[in-house]
Amino acid sequence: MQSTDATTYDVLVTNSISGGTPSNTATLTVNTAGAPVITTGPSNQTVTVGSPVTFNVAVTGSTPLTYQWGKDGAAIAGATGSSLSLNSVLTTDAGTYAVSVTNSLGSASAAATLNVTTSGGSGSGGGGSGGGGSGGNADLKIRIHRPAQP
Repeated sequence: MQSTDATTYDVLVTNSISGGTPSNTATLTVNTAGAPVITTGPSNQTVTVGSPVTFNVAVTGSTPLTYQWGKDGAAIAGATGSSLSLNSVLTTDAGTYAVSVTNSLGSASAAATLNVTTSGGSGSGGGGSGGGGSGGNADLKIRIHRPAQP
């Protein structure tokens, strides 16, 4: 079936006795959109604690389309749109975020990973000057000296 087949049809039924009886007109609609197809999936992201993050998905397919986002295999209640936004992420928000898009003809899904890092801090509470930095990694070595016993 192709979209060019969409039109109105009727049938004339004849036999050797009668001249024919026309049927009622019927309209054929051809749905060419079909099952959902994800054209742009969500992207992997790395953000720092406290930052906002948004995952987006673009889909083609017959409407209505339903969306369900999940994290690490569990559905997120109320996350049923084409995007998922987290306003201020915590380290516990890190994980795999997936979206499933469904219509009456099928479904499609895609996933992305969220990595959450901590910042280097501002130096306060670090015990002395020189703390802080720009969020890089640092090695801290502590040597404990125990005086000899008399």
